[in-house]
Amino acid sequence: MKKVLSLKGILALLTFFVILLFVAIFMLFQNIKNQNENSSNLQNEIDLSAKQNQYTMSLQKSLQDSNSNIKKVNDSILSSGGTVGFIEKLENVAKDNGLNIIVDSLSVEDIHGVTSDGLTSLKILASAQGSWTGTIVFLTKLESLPFIMRVEKFDLANSSDNLTGLPTPISSAQNWLSTFEIRVLEYK
Repeated sequence: MKKVLSLKGILALLTFFVILLFVAIFMLFQNIKNQNENSSNLQNEIDLSAKQNQYTMSLQKSLQDSNSNIKKVNDSILSSGGTVGFIEKLENVAKDNGLNIIVDSLSVEDIHGVTSDGLTSLKILASAQGSWTGTIVFLTKLESLPFIMRVEKFDLANSSDNLTGLPTPISSAQNWLSTFEIRVLEYK
């Protein structure tokens, strides 16, 4: 009987240790699970923070790019009171290409369909006289000026007297008369 009691005691002790071992293993796995959840949460926060930093940097770069684009647009609009300077540029471009230019009229008009109160259209009617090549180069340079502008009308006529009656090539005639109308976007 004593053996049965000691055997029961040993089994109870072993059962206690097995239960204690299972509790320890359960607590160890719970601890590992909690640590994994915490590390996963930290990793998600780090990823979110990195994405927010990338977004912030991208946004700052976009703002810098848009600021330079806004400056380019603002610089391409004729400033208020810049009409005289623009006319001087126009005359210099014509003179550089061997043309005599006369500004026939200037007018400031509102732009239809534009809701901005700060913008108007400077309308220039002018005529120029000179070579065909000079006239075409003048027109090209005029359109490439750093302003928002549009050539609305352009007429070119040969005003040379041809006494021979033979057709002359376009580029050899030296006396061409051009009339044009341009509009330039201008601040009020």
